[in-house]
Amino acid sequence: MNVGSGKTIVGLLALESSLHEGVYPALYVCPNKQLTYQVIEEAESLGLVVTNDPGNGDFQAGDIICVTNVYKLFNGRSVFGVGNQGIKIGLGSVILDDVHSCMEIIDKQFLVKLDKCSKTYRTVFDFSHTELRRQTASTFHKLEQGDSSAIIEVPYWVWQSNIEKVSEALLKDMSESGAGIEDSVGNDKLAFPLKFLMEDLKICRCIMSGSAIEIQPVFPFSNLIPAFANAKRRIYMTATLSDDTGVTTRLSIDLKKVALPIVPTLSQSMGDRLILLPQDTRVNLSLDDTVNVLRKISEKHNVIVVVPSTKIANNWKHIAQQVLNKYNIEEGLKKVRSEHIGLTVIVNRYDGIDLPDSACRVIALYGIPEVESYSEIVDRGVIVSSDAYLLRQCQTIEQGMGRGVRSDTDYCVVLLCGAKLTKLVKQIRKKQFFHPATQRQLDLSIRLVEGNLENGGSLSTHKFLDIVNVCLDRNERWVNASKKALLDIEIECKLSTYEPHLILKKAIDVARNENYAKAESILQPQIAMVDDNGTKAWLLTRLAELKNFREPAESQKILAKARELNSYVLKPRYNVAFKKIEAPVMEQAKTVQSNYQEKYKNRDDFLTEAYCIIEDLEFDPERTNHFENAIFMLGEFIGVKSSRPEHRGGAGPDNLWVFKDNNVFVIEVKSGVTSTSGVSKKQLAQIGQSVSCVWPRTRIALRRSSQKRED
Repeated sequence: MNVGSGKTIVGLLALESSLHEGVYPALYVCPNKQLTYQVIEEAESLGLVVTNDPGNGDFQAGDIICVTNVYKLFNGRSVFGVGNQGIKIGLGSVILDDVHSCMEIIDKQFLVKLDKCSKTYRTVFDFSHTELRRQTASTFHKLEQGDSSAIIEVPYWVWQSNIEKVSEALLKDMSESGAGIEDSVGNDKLAFPLKFLMEDLKICRCIMSGSAIEIQPVFPFSNLIPAFANAKRRIYMTATLSDDTGVTTRLSIDLKKVALPIVPTLSQSMGDRLILLPQDTRVNLSLDDTVNVLRKISEKHNVIVVVPSTKIANNWKHIAQQVLNKYNIEEGLKKVRSEHIGLTVIVNRYDGIDLPDSACRVIALYGIPEVESYSEIVDRGVIVSSDAYLLRQCQTIEQGMGRGVRSDTDYCVVLLCGAKLTKLVKQIRKKQFFHPATQRQLDLSIRLVEGNLENGGSLSTHKFLDIVNVCLDRNERWVNASKKALLDIEIECKLSTYEPHLILKKAIDVARNENYAKAESILQPQIAMVDDNGTKAWLLTRLAELKNFREPAESQKILAKARELNSYVLKPRYNVAFKKIEAPVMEQAKTVQSNYQEKYKNRDDFLTEAYCIIEDLEFDPERTNHFENAIFMLGEFIGVKSSRPEHRGGAGPDNLWVFKDNNVFVIEVKSGVTSTSGVSKKQLAQIGQSVSCVWPRTRIALRRSSQKRED
């Protein structure tokens, strides 16, 4: 249901109706405590008697509704019962409100994270360090030094063969005081998530960094809460869901029972949004120009800027009246809702925030949302070009855009900033993954911009500000056009799901019962039908994990096939022959021209790609992989053969450029290294070793980064 269209009331009445039908107890589940209190207030305004205590006798007898948060239902010591303990408190009807937020929290509830001081970290490191070093020597070296950005997946064959050691270490950690255990979601130390995973550790993935270790299944085992899994009626409500795959896989939904979801037939109730891309080459505003526009608007209106990380938030501090993170966000949002603040920066929070009316007249999303878990970071490199990745990012972007429009009478200007976000939005728009109403609003906004382009096909800051004010000043022509754009939209009553993930979920559920042969037979035919190399490589890796339980040698062959498709997956146990990079055949300029014609539809796409490369060429210890990849892309962009030997084979330099005359640039990227006294002996030794791995004729490219940007 659209934002502001009475979703909470509908949910409460659905549960009240269930009580009258005798489908009880009836539970209303919210993503957090704040929303729980809001729902209770809404219920009381309707004259409904509710409780927030699952132990309440009237609730269990089916006389009243219980309103709680998702943490209370999904945790390893749930009051409703866990696993083979059976049902402690039965459920007849359950509503999960803002289900897109709930499923992200459920993911975290099935995540065990411990720091490097824990017994488990030391145990896993001891039995896996040889294989970790073989996967990627330079990253392993950073991991040994405690670098939190150094992330390596423990190969599944090592993990599976040492499960007993892991179990013992985890139980020892749990029995101790809790020191060294990261409690990021408010759980009772290690016991809450571990209770979910202990019986299925062998099906989980384990990923290490220089500071912590994470253990997590591919999909949560939601059936471990039997009261939820066996409830007669389960209702999922959301205002933003571009893709239903996440909900169906995380909550084990039977697709046959929800083939026709209940959706609003029209979108008139959605508010007015003007959606602009200031870094689009047709607009061509610099980031500094965009910042100046936002600063000027904030003198009159509340402006919200959402950024993906604290480091990026620091770049906005000089113009922000407040910077909000998870520790101070509630207090800061109260100020925004009650008065004119100016410009507020919010760090990595795209959902669960209501900013109605004057609380937010302009919202700017800067950069691509950062992933949180180690498994997401590892997988991103594999599936970054897949539909599954685009759908997930689409959902987060839509959630962010929806923060500023909370009813059909509300209005807001949305700025999607940064070259990489601009490119991503264009890809999503081309695939038509956005909600139909968002797609219409974006198309209308683009036409407005195109009708105001000045000489040279760009916009001045002054002209861009005029376009923003068309919405803010409630220009009659704009308001009418915006309403008209939404009038004839009919929402299709069908689920939007990504079949490969649904099949994988089914295979993993079978594998949990140790029926590995059947699990393989479920997954293997699906892989053959996947066209995208990234997704196919990721699925082949999951198949190799399952195959390893029965046929380890065959498992390595499957992984080798995955590695051929995408070098970001695990390196097989048996070395794959390294393919020598041949020098380019064409002249460099002709190669650039050929690449342009093959990869880019027009000049705008070409320039957007260039800006994306530049955006990642930033010295940052937490984004060294982004920098290395940008160097790789830059090589291709200027028409040379570009490679990342260390990444592909575990040895050699970070980057390698080969020119037509067989000149070679060996590049060791030190974007995460700080120095005040030149290039260190150790760094020189590293590039010397890398040169010895390549051709005799090489040019050594050294670049020193410093704490001072100008150096």
